[in-house]
Amino acid sequence: MSYADYLDYWMKEYYEINFKYSTAKRYKETFGVIKNELGKYMLSSLTPYILNQALLKLAQKTTTKE
Repeated sequence: MSYADYLDYWMKEYYEINFKYSTAKRYKETFGVIKNELGKYMLSSLTPYILNQALLKLAQKTTTKE
């Protein structure tokens, strides 16, 4: 299972059921950003190094002024 598929599953089966619509919507938007970076990876292939690199890349994007 890919990380993108897992996030979609988790959102549908857990988050949308247990939280308000507005909160779930905000997380869904955030998951879109995460899925762009990590969604292509299979869960079994994710390593701390890959996660760290993705976090550094996301942090760099958010701190860079456009």
